[in-house]
Formats: sequence, structure tokens, C-alpha cells
Amino acid sequence: MKVQVTHTITRNGKVVVTKGDVITESQSVKKKVTNYVIPYVRVRVKYTTDEYNQMIQVYMSNDTLTLTELVDKLLETNPNIQHSNQGLEMYFSIIKGCDTTNEHVGLDNPSKELITLLRKVDSERF
Repeated sequence: MKVQVTHTITRNGKVVVTKGDVITESQSVKKKVTNYVIPYVRVRVKYTTDEYNQMIQVYMSNDTLTLTELVDKLLETNPNIQHSNQGLEMYFSIIKGCDTTNEHVGLDNPSKELITLLRKVDSERF
């Protein structure tokens, strides 16, 4: 698990850790700063309707590509997207799993918004 340092700690004139650093729990034990850390919670960026629509359009025009190739195609059209490649692959996997013309097994919990948008695009296919 990762932790975030709450104070800048110095020993013998050297900085051991700086406030705001994200380190592992084992590093905090090794550096003896366990009293100055809190659990690290990453800020998650929510997917917008526009991003879902972009993913659907990329998938609809390139449905034979692998998940990685679909992510690459999406990033060509929207290079400033703030989601990880793994997160984008997960959503393409969900889209593939909802596609009745594909034998791919998707994830069990697609978002309701994504399902609604897929059905608007092609209600017989999704």
C-alpha cells in the first residue's frame, strides 16, 4: 500500500522525506517516518459522456482491433485524455463484452451511462 508523507523530515542535516512524497509502507518503516504518513488516495478522474462517445465511435469503426490498438486509435484522436491506458482498455473490454457480434467476454459491471449510450448507437447490437 502507498502512503503520503505529511511533513518534511530531516535528520543530521539531510532530508529523509519531503512533505507530499508518495512512498510504500515498507519505505516508511525503513526510513522511520511511520508517524508522519497517511494512506495515499489517488484522485480519480471520472469518464465524461463525450469520452464514452469517443470510445464507442472508435470501437464501432475498428471493432476487429485488439484492446491496445483501440486505445492507440483513441489517443490519436484525443491525445490529452486524462485516463490511464489500462483504464481505457478496461472500458473497451466492456464495450466488446456488450457487443453481440463478438465472442469476447467483457467485465460484469458496465456503467449504466455507457450501456445507455451503446444502446442509443445500435440497440440490436448492444
